[in-house]
Amino acid sequence: MRITSLALSLFLVAAVVNAQTPSRPSGGTSDPMDRAKTGAYINAYQDEVNHKKELDRVHVELRTAAFRKALREYAPGRTPELRVNWAEFITATGRVFVALQLAPPPDVALQADSKIVTFGEIVNESGKTIYDFEEPAKVATSKRDVFIERSLLDNVRGATGTFGIARGRTILALTRTTFTYEAPDKSSPGLSPLLVSNNIYNLPQMQKPLDPFAFGGTKVVPKPDRAFRADDEIWLFTELRNPALGNDKLPKLTAKIDVEGTGKKVNGASMPIDASPLKGVENHFGLGTTVDLSRLPRGEYKVKLTVRDEISKETFQREAVIRLIE
Repeated sequence: MRITSLALSLFLVAAVVNAQTPSRPSGGTSDPMDRAKTGAYINAYQDEVNHKKELDRVHVELRTAAFRKALREYAPGRTPELRVNWAEFITATGRVFVALQLAPPPDVALQADSKIVTFGEIVNESGKTIYDFEEPAKVATSKRDVFIERSLLDNVRGATGTFGIARGRTILALTRTTFTYEAPDKSSPGLSPLLVSNNIYNLPQMQKPLDPFAFGGTKVVPKPDRAFRADDEIWLFTELRNPALGNDKLPKLTAKIDVEGTGKKVNGASMPIDASPLKGVENHFGLGTTVDLSRLPRGEYKVKLTVRDEISKETFQREAVIRLIE
């Protein structure tokens, strides 16, 4: 099993921080670096406020009765099933948000820039609606997949979201998911959910702070069905927050990948992994690797990434289920 470290550059092109999560500087000194960190935090805060205002301005509440009825009466298999990927992240100011990807099944044919409507309702554990929407959506493409993305800014931890897409008033597909995750903390060490992808690329311009699945100028497109062909390049990507740093101000990390499925278990060797700093975002690093599974039989596998901080001796684990297909 071959493991290759992330080759893409994770970069920021401006002093304003637009990726995920620096720690807010505490106190104040005459040190120029302290003032720089404070200034970066203020810029990040204002940038985030502006982006949230922009998202609030374009938000449209759920208003079509037929859509609301379909969401509340959702049952698996009654309509085509949307494929859903989501992951929780934390911004420079400590705001936790959920990046959401919705993708239609193959029998719902959509092209890039198709004119569709996405709609959804999120209900908390008490049954109260905490957020809903009904908005035009841009269909994006990623190799042989099409998908729609958005970010959920309200506190949806523990809540259940039901989502749909429609052409006009014709509902094309629906799905339901529960947002179960531990609340990330901006000052504690942590690892974001593991994203599996066959498409990671540098963005032509800076992402905004609440954009989904964007990291310091690099875009990660989660594979909607998590199904990979033998000739696919399978990427694993995660964001590490607040590792211990050496004298060179960089972490010292090792990683191993274990794969289990179809009656087989392959334990990878532990080896160093590069941590690419999200420049301007203090103590946040992108970790990416490819893994060659082309020699394994077709079927479903659990892929587990273990990252060890060799300075603090802390270990982080994330896993995902993928499918290998012809």
